[in-house]
Amino acid sequence: MVPEGLHYRRILQGLSRTQHDLRNDGREAKYYLIHMLSGEALLMAPELLGDCASFCAAAASSLLSVISIDSSSLSPSLSLSLSSQNWLAAPDSLSPQSHAILKALPEHLISDILELMLFIAKTDPAQFHSCDMQDVLSLLLFFLRRPWAMTSPHLRARLGEVLFSVFLPYSEGMTGEYYVNPPPSRSALSGPHTRLLENHLESQLFLAPTLLLLYGDVEKTGFYDKLSHRRSIMVCLKHLWTLATHRQAFRGIASGNQSSSSVSSSSSEDMSNGYFIRFANGLMNETNALVASTMEKLVEIRHTQMQMQNTQEWLSLSQENREEIEGRHEGNEREVKFTAELCAETLHMFVYLTSDEVIRVPFLMNEILPRFTTMLLSVLLKLAGPKALEIKVDNMDKYNFRPKEMLREVCLAIVHFSSYDIFCKAIAEDGFYQDGTPLRKAVVTVRKLNLLSLSEIEAMETLVEKVKEAREMYEDMDALIADAPSEFLDPLMNTLMRHPVLLPNSGTVMDKAVISQHLLNTETDPFNRSPLTLSMLQPDENLRLRIEEW
Repeated sequence: MVPEGLHYRRILQGLSRTQHDLRNDGREAKYYLIHMLSGEALLMAPELLGDCASFCAAAASSLLSVISIDSSSLSPSLSLSLSSQNWLAAPDSLSPQSHAILKALPEHLISDILELMLFIAKTDPAQFHSCDMQDVLSLLLFFLRRPWAMTSPHLRARLGEVLFSVFLPYSEGMTGEYYVNPPPSRSALSGPHTRLLENHLESQLFLAPTLLLLYGDVEKTGFYDKLSHRRSIMVCLKHLWTLATHRQAFRGIASGNQSSSSVSSSSSEDMSNGYFIRFANGLMNETNALVASTMEKLVEIRHTQMQMQNTQEWLSLSQENREEIEGRHEGNEREVKFTAELCAETLHMFVYLTSDEVIRVPFLMNEILPRFTTMLLSVLLKLAGPKALEIKVDNMDKYNFRPKEMLREVCLAIVHFSSYDIFCKAIAEDGFYQDGTPLRKAVVTVRKLNLLSLSEIEAMETLVEKVKEAREMYEDMDALIADAPSEFLDPLMNTLMRHPVLLPNSGTVMDKAVISQHLLNTETDPFNRSPLTLSMLQPDENLRLRIEEW
């Protein structure tokens, strides 16, 4: 069943690519059409899909029983605070016998179960209605909490895809790839199993933080697959955020991870320590890359649109040149449709996460704050800066590019931090602040277009004034430290060090905030590439006191 389902998906992809040739009696298109129809006859029988759904549920129960995991054994006492860092389960959390069984378990068995569930979800999801899916969800959580038990990033990504395709309730805004036309009805997508996420105790405790972990793990699945997987994960997280039963898990992982960013230890506590900070850093990296890619392609699309609209210039090109430009243009359009939508999702995630005062705290830490303000200001600069007209393409909605919504999301995120002096200071010291024009222009735009409430606009205006004052102080301080001894300056950023630390392998002294940001992306010494973690940094108290005295 699984190989036939995968083959059917390839047939659909081939037909989608060649269907324009059907009218011309294209041989390849006819081949795909015939195989699609035979595949439907072979695979789409409701009785067969119902048996497959029952098999998946039974297989999950059997697997849980042999590895000694029983979701019903979870008691309300497990709703302990996530500050105990128990959402990641270490290898020693299982008995030796269970560990041996798990080690011998072939990954392709789990892969086949996941693929089968995905096929049912994309053809006849109503077949899940009569199945007890609780053990299926428990099995997904078992492996999400134990990344050491499932090493393939592609297989781990499939866990998130099953959550997205099988367990999320129907939503008007949700889009999915279905193998049937018309797609499944609302009732078919709204079975009892779609309410499990709200009431399943283990999910309430562990699902949100493990999805944050999975968001980073899918980095290794390839560029386009990574984007697709991360979109599914973000939609799942957005749904969990709306459930009151899951909100404490988000807060727990944020408040319990405000110390070291090192995850080099194999213990459960050390593995999860600082992971929200790493997730936030990864999300900012992703947002920066998506915004840059989207804006770059939009500039190319605008240039091509203008070129095509100039009939005389366009017809003066050779047929070969026009076909080459059109092919590149179609590729840019496909890429922008996807990256722009994902970019909007990432910005929205920042907005709803930072709407909670507990989750705002990690974003104010030295490891995150400078990069956070840079991300916000760089997006503002692209949307409201001097080159904003370069991305004004025809029919923006066609490309899922909605600059007004993006501007609103960025400004809302800024409003959430407007009362924090440390945030205003970081904005003032950020290189993307420039002379403050993009920030002021953004306030004027949101007021003109009524993108924010009156109180939110007032908060933005107050922030602009506070940032202006902080900028003046920053420029005064910048002039003051122009003659500072070189040993007081960070060797990478050339800024005055506040908390100098020694890098033991290279013997270099750096500011802790600067090296901490570097270690979030790669745990190596930037001067000799030797292994380095946050716990290895050695504070230089003598130098710190000399700097303060100076």
